[in-house]
This record gives sequence, C-alpha cells and structure tokens, in this order.
Amino acid sequence: MSTERPLVYSCRQYRLLIAGSRQATEAMLHAAYKAVVRARANGWAIHVGDAQGVDAAVVAACNELGVNYVCFGLGSAPRNSQVSGSVTGRYWRVAPDKAKDYAARDRVMVDCSDRGLFIWNGQSKGTLAGHTYMQQLGKPVDLLTFGEQAQVKEQETQAKSPDKPCVPHPAVVEVILDTTLTDTAQQGIFGLRALDATGAVLYQKRVEVAHLDTTTADYAKLQVLITALDTLKGRLKGSEAVYTLRVVQSSKNVEGWLGKQFKRNMPQVKALGSTADELLKAFPSVEWVKMPRAQIVSALSKIR
Repeated sequence: MSTERPLVYSCRQYRLLIAGSRQATEAMLHAAYKAVVRARANGWAIHVGDAQGVDAAVVAACNELGVNYVCFGLGSAPRNSQVSGSVTGRYWRVAPDKAKDYAARDRVMVDCSDRGLFIWNGQSKGTLAGHTYMQQLGKPVDLLTFGEQAQVKEQETQAKSPDKPCVPHPAVVEVILDTTLTDTAQQGIFGLRALDATGAVLYQKRVEVAHLDTTTADYAKLQVLITALDTLKGRLKGSEAVYTLRVVQSSKNVEGWLGKQFKRNMPQVKALGSTADELLKAFPSVEWVKMPRAQIVSALSKIR
C-alpha cells in the first residue's frame, strides 16, 4: 500500500469538468485519462459525474493519480462504487425537482466549474447539451468528438486539402512565468505550452529573460509577460488568436492589474499595464490562473 500523502492546497483549486458519453471507446477512455494527467500537472481539481464510460474512467484516473475530485450524482450514494472510500474524492448529491433529471445535474456541474472538457461519441444528447450550456455561460469549454461525426469531419478536411499536411492547432496556449532576484536585478523565465483539447502537449518552449530593469517582483513579472505576449503575437497568422490564452503565475497583483481591474496607482504599473493591455487585444479568450510559486517552479522545470 502506498504511503504517499495526497497533495494539500492552501487556496481554491481551478476546477475542470470532464464529462462524456457512457458508450465510450478505448480511445475516448484514454483521452479521459490524459485529461486527468494534465489536470494533475496543472494543480487542478476535477468535477465529474457518476455514470459509466467516460465518467468512470475519470474517477479511476483521479483515484490512481491522487487528484482531488468531486463526483456529482442524484442518488443518496454514487452509482460508481469507486468514489466510496476514495482518499481524494467526495460525493455531491444533486437534488433536482424531477427524479432522474440528469440534465439538471449536468447544469449544476457546469455552474460549479471553471472550465469544461466534453468527450463525445458523436451521438450522446446529454454530453452535447452540457457542452452547449457551458458555451452559453461564456465559460471556456472544449468538445472532443469521436465516432461517426469525427470521421465525417476528417474526411471533409482531407477532401478539401488532400495535399496539405495536417498541422495540429492548439486549443490552449499556456504562458507560465516566474522571476528570481539576483544581486543586481530581477531575472525572468517563461514557458510556452500549446495544448490540444484533451490537454496533451503539442509543443513547448522555455525562454529566459535576463537583467530586467526593476527590483520589484511584480513589475518584473509584468515585463516577462509582455515579452511572452509579444512572442506569441508575432506568431499569429491573423489579427487574433483562435486559441484560449492561459496565463499561469503566482502574483495576486499581476492577475489583479490585468484581469480584475485593480487600480494602477504607480507610474510603472500604468506604463507596463498599458503595454500588456495592447498586446492582450490579440487574445480574445484569456484565463488567469494563480498558483503557489512552488507549483510554478515545478511546472517550468518540466519544460525543456
């Protein structure tokens, strides 16, 4: 029996909903497992239902990998027996107005989640409805389609461009940034990770930014972010990114100045903030994820 203790988080974890069809292929179950692996690497918690298929695969992966999760169901106990006695999971009973109203349960899961990944067999109405509801709420959500509809789309793409190689397009690009203080100035580093809809890494890059002209950590993080945004903007094929930009860093002030309308009282904050604002216009969908610095350092150490 493993003696490894589960991770304990001192702040609210980012919550990813992973939902999918009960009739699931091996490829779908593998996609569910990979999504949990990526959530664990990001320090996220999982929201999931208690059905068979994709739900069961997600619960099993969370138990195996030690990922915090909440399983949602309608009964007094979860239909999935793997939830009972789990070290990192707990059960949340949803009490809708109508019995066996799983659509109502799905809406509660969406309401409580920050982001969604729906793994669809191309037929399940419930999975598609949950994805549509999350889109209506304006939350970031991805639909990973398997089965006949996915095959039709693939055939259509091949018919339109038979001679053009298939280059994967990211669903999310993460900017993970950190700074350190040397004897004379701040130095920065940022990692770029392009992820597909399942959270799998398509490609990644690590960049060091030396000799920043400030000794304040928050100002230095703004400068590193500006460098990263300028790099990404230069690679856009159009005027705007078609992917979601996810900024992962450890400063409450940086997130507040750029993502939560904190007041910018200091002249340097105003100047750096204005530069970042202009660059961010090229990224219509932006997520701000604040993590403890230890997790930031760990994530950056895995990018080569």
